[in-house]
Amino acid sequence: MCGFFAYISKKKIEPIIKKRIDGLDFFLAHRGPDNQKKIVGSNYIFKHWRLKIQDLDARSNQPFYDKNSILLFNGEIYNYKKIKKKLDKNYNFKTTGDTEVLFKALSILGKDKTLNLLEGMFSFLHFDKKSKEVFLARDRFGQKPLYYYIDKSKFIISSEIKAIISTLKKKETEIDILQIEKYLYENKYMSGCDTNFLNIKQLDLGECLSFKNFELKIEKYYTKKNIYKKKIKFTNNHFKKVLIETVGKHMIADKEICISLSGGIDSQSLAHLVKSSKYSYNLKRAYCFEYENFYSESKVAGEYAKYLKIPFTKVTITKNDIIKNFKSLVQINEGPIGGMANISMLKLCEEVKNDGFNIL
Repeated sequence: MCGFFAYISKKKIEPIIKKRIDGLDFFLAHRGPDNQKKIVGSNYIFKHWRLKIQDLDARSNQPFYDKNSILLFNGEIYNYKKIKKKLDKNYNFKTTGDTEVLFKALSILGKDKTLNLLEGMFSFLHFDKKSKEVFLARDRFGQKPLYYYIDKSKFIISSEIKAIISTLKKKETEIDILQIEKYLYENKYMSGCDTNFLNIKQLDLGECLSFKNFELKIEKYYTKKNIYKKKIKFTNNHFKKVLIETVGKHMIADKEICISLSGGIDSQSLAHLVKSSKYSYNLKRAYCFEYENFYSESKVAGEYAKYLKIPFTKVTITKNDIIKNFKSLVQINEGPIGGMANISMLKLCEEVKNDGFNIL
């Protein structure tokens, strides 16, 4: 998980705005604790917070740039090595991670071809210095967030809503009561391009956005129809092979990885597939949470972890944890949610971090 922020103005950026952007570490540094860097132009500021997963060297820090363009990227490209082979004849790579591959694919292959090739979870911003065009894209299933605000004088992009609000005047945005009503009366959460704040939008899953001369053009580059274009006959063995390969791609990292495990067949199947992949050496520990004085799956999860020879940690959620972390969760989620899972995952992730890991 990384985070990025961009501010583009029609005029020279005011000192007060620059000061507010300098203070964004408070909101976004948790997304990328390993490095923070920014690029400042006369009418733009691009800032990135990095969590190192691939190519831990400083050469892969962002914003990633050359004389022609700038890239801000959050996520992972699972098939970056395959894409890299397509580009090797035209370019000499200086890093070993996926960031430079995405960067050069956009400039060599173009936006449309690159989006069709990408397999992964991602949101990114690409800025063409010559044409002054900003291009945004979000992965096919919306795993990585991407929010924006636009008016007649500025265009703001961020991985989190809080960062956008902190640079706006109070009158420029407020809570969208209609979205709150949908949640309270219809149990509907913000979806599509809507958020819980007026004038702040999110790029929908499978969408890309072009921004030039303060005009937006939003397109859907991927829909569910794309899934059904090919008819494929799967045998059981072939299906298992595809699953193991897919899970293996998710395990590519230059750091150790942990897994969340429960008593259910889904997470146990995932753990089994991870252990069956060629990247199983990266998996170092399994975690399971349980609620104090309530039904627990930790015993079953622990037995399965032992069967797979994965070190196991049980995390107990108490009433005090729920009370203590409630305000933090409201700030983290930036809107209404359903269920208790987020409270549990917050405690579990804190335990993972305390154990010296940061990939779950």
